[in-house]
Amino acid sequence: MTRILQIIVVLLCIIPLTGQAVQMQDEPLQQAVRNNITEQYSGYVFNTEQPVASKAIGWEGDTGSAEMNEKSLYKAAGYSLLLPGLGQYYNGHKTKAKLFFGAEAITWAAFIAFRTYGGWKKDDYIRFGNVNAGAHLDGKD
Repeated sequence: MTRILQIIVVLLCIIPLTGQAVQMQDEPLQQAVRNNITEQYSGYVFNTEQPVASKAIGWEGDTGSAEMNEKSLYKAAGYSLLLPGLGQYYNGHKTKAKLFFGAEAITWAAFIAFRTYGGWKKDDYIRFGNVNAGAHLDGKD
């Protein structure tokens, strides 16, 4: 029992000493990220009663697009519901719109291809059953 108490006392003495000996310093990458964020959002005012911002918030790093403020958020969301990427195209983000259009085209092409392939496989199974199992399919779907 005294051995356990000795270990606990030693640990309680060592832990505070090691915590004080460690000095936390930022790595160069962490400092660069912190400086970039500070520069990027230095003109914004957060947590105010009335929303105030000295810069318009845009995607892709633009920091003062008056055109972005004139676009309707609801219209962009409606366009995106109709066709993914159309809302981005409406807001002027052509690169993102192309990515969404491409992803949508690939998704539909894959859907059609798998549906067609599944139909072919179903027909093959039916023919296999007709030939090898002696199933008579006359007058049946």
